[in-house]
Amino acid sequence: MKMDSVPKTPLIIHHLNESRSQRIIWLLEELNINYEVKKYYRNPVSKLSPPEIYSIHPLGKFPIITDGDLVIAETGAIVEYLIENFDAESKFKPREKHERVLYNYYLHMFSDFNKNSKKKIVKKKSDDLNKTNISNIFLNYAEKSQDNKIISFEGLEKFCSDLGVNSSEPIAMVISHKLHSKNMGTLHLDGWIQGWEELGVDSIEKFKEKLTEFQEILINKDQFKEFYFFLFDFAKEEDSRNLNLEIAIALWEMLLPPFFKNLNLWIQYLKEEYQRPISRDPWMSLWDFIQQIDSDFSNFDENQSWPTVIDGFVEFARERI
Repeated sequence: MKMDSVPKTPLIIHHLNESRSQRIIWLLEELNINYEVKKYYRNPVSKLSPPEIYSIHPLGKFPIITDGDLVIAETGAIVEYLIENFDAESKFKPREKHERVLYNYYLHMFSDFNKNSKKKIVKKKSDDLNKTNISNIFLNYAEKSQDNKIISFEGLEKFCSDLGVNSSEPIAMVISHKLHSKNMGTLHLDGWIQGWEELGVDSIEKFKEKLTEFQEILINKDQFKEFYFFLFDFAKEEDSRNLNLEIAIALWEMLLPPFFKNLNLWIQYLKEEYQRPISRDPWMSLWDFIQQIDSDFSNFDENQSWPTVIDGFVEFARERI
């Protein structure tokens, strides 16, 4: 097979946010291959791939590259295709048989490791912990009338106090997130054990050492997103589909100042014009809006499918900036 130094037309890498396309881009750069990036975005609520990707790959796989009519998915398959076809100098895949066998071994071993690494790491942390101690700490704060399986508001306040944390501060909600709380003001035994094992701690002193990491979540946009999405179910009434507007505003005022330049206008619009509970889609979409749209709204496209509350806000805000 004759190897091309460059493709006849640019390869297209179909890049989905929160996927593993970056390593493919790195390889394209190293091989000096002409390529273009086509970006896609997951549904902010369901986290599923967008419908248009299924016209390229029937299973919606990512990453994907297209070379003319050829479609290649799965990271390992893409790496092999690029190296087989465009690594004319054998910079990556050696020519000698023994070394080539080792190359293939490590390539596929890495793919398998990456697929299972999180599960293995969590298991390793769990194996090294004193699980009895984790359960006993829970019992120190548990509600006796709930068969010792729930920590209620009073127990949560005491737990926060023992950590040196004010239960009304944002970091207390991060703690609830890390311990898989199902609703505000309570912690459940199953989420407690899972959370402590994931954190790799089995004492109050070790838990305290994680607080600096928790503070970072509140100011780091990449870490904040998961926490922000958690808050909708956490803060709404258990039997309600929507979040009370006053609670939503309180959370936004507490948490969004580091990220949202137009926060005051947003709150003003909600209080003066919108005046309705917040459903899941606007809550989730607001984060994408903050990240994607400039503060002067110069790149806002009315034809994009933003929730009505966001469309209304942009119209309201443009008249005031």
